[in-house]
Amino acid sequence: MKINNLKGITLVEILAAIVITAFIAVTIITIVSNGRNASMHQTEKNFELMDTAYALKIITEDIRKYKFKVELAEDLGYKCSNTLNIDDVYYSLSTTGTLKKGNIVISEEIEIFEVCKENNVLTINIKTVNGVKEKTQIVIR
Repeated sequence: MKINNLKGITLVEILAAIVITAFIAVTIITIVSNGRNASMHQTEKNFELMDTAYALKIITEDIRKYKFKVELAEDLGYKCSNTLNIDDVYYSLSTTGTLKKGNIVISEEIEIFEVCKENNVLTINIKTVNGVKEKTQIVIR
């Protein structure tokens, strides 16, 4: 008499299930990891953008408040400078990449802070070390 027991799982079936499960797990981990990295990178860019926008907001408010007391380092028609004087408060970019209002740090990791004045138009350019750029033009009336 022969006993037929077909209710078990063969070794090949177990190995195939493990390989398929491992492939699915690796794919899911890769997708989640890439999504997390992209999210962290985008969050960092957003913080830089908010920092530069905040710096421009502070400078713009001071310019509008003291519009008759705005001076650059040199005052010869059209000029550009990395130092802005508004009512004896200096905005300047330090050699370490820190944008300061007097002695107060308002933004860090700044590569370019350029203020250009042509007649009654001030153009302010700010660029971070990671390439985030902000530019504004203010007409002084």
